[in-house]
Amino acid sequence: MMCLRVDNRLKVHPLALSPSVHRVNQSKTGVSIGYRALTSACSIINSARCFYFSQRNPWRYFKMIFTHSCNQPTIQLPNSALSGVNLIPGSDYKGYSMYEARIDAAQTVPLTSPEDKACVHYYYFITGSGKCEREGGKEGYDVGPDHVVALSSNITHTLKVSAEGAMRVLVVYYPDVTVAYKSLELVKSLSDLVGTERDISFGNGNSRRFTVKKDGFPLTITNTRVMASTSSKQEYKNQIEAAYYIAGTMTYHWQDGDGGWTGEQTKVDKKNGTNYFMNMHDKHEMVASDNDCFCICVFNPALTGNEIHNYGKDGFSSY
Repeated sequence: MMCLRVDNRLKVHPLALSPSVHRVNQSKTGVSIGYRALTSACSIINSARCFYFSQRNPWRYFKMIFTHSCNQPTIQLPNSALSGVNLIPGSDYKGYSMYEARIDAAQTVPLTSPEDKACVHYYYFITGSGKCEREGGKEGYDVGPDHVVALSSNITHTLKVSAEGAMRVLVVYYPDVTVAYKSLELVKSLSDLVGTERDISFGNGNSRRFTVKKDGFPLTITNTRVMASTSSKQEYKNQIEAAYYIAGTMTYHWQDGDGGWTGEQTKVDKKNGTNYFMNMHDKHEMVASDNDCFCICVFNPALTGNEIHNYGKDGFSSY
């Protein structure tokens, strides 16, 4: 997606959406921009974050990025053995990229780092079941809903999906830039966490933390339960957070660039989810429907594991 900087703010040009467009004409504003100039502008702000645009007002921008997986095209993942949808592309955030892989029944695939870049790789199994084999003839293990596997770039496991049905798997790639993350392997299920020190209440629900800082991995992956019919005001000041909803109906509200508030409801079913990406430490309010909601959260950098929410004078909790 092509973005322009206007008045020191990033805004998405409504016609700068396709690389096949060689010239953009905006008769309403009299803008005529060559493709080469657009490309140059985008390269300058390549490290910045792109913002969602509203079709009713194409120049209106929003800080938070939300993605409904049902609206995303199927692509090949950086591990070319997997295909699925992109939830956080590298153009939106340089810390990590996030996908949902869709793997057919009875298929065998490697769980490995991308071919072109050494990455710590994480797998949160959403639906389906299968068995993973470790390298070197080590004992294998079963995986199913709410299991997490985290591996450093030099470790590959092999997943064999059950013949009973396909799998949905959240996949996160984090560039493996230091040797501190070599030869790490973690396999946990949600049942390993519930009721332990990794099961943290935030008042309106629970954050179950699969990976924390002491595990040696750079990101924290959680299963977060939000209780039905609750409203929670939050702000993460020290982490960038993604929240991928896989069950329940949740509406997020956040401030847009003009200081007003906007919102977006999840589109969740058996095949799809909605990701909210707090790419600028956004203050936000979560409003749950009359059913409990569940999401997979990714925090960068990793949590120490014992953080709890503290409420400020403005009513927003943070840590």
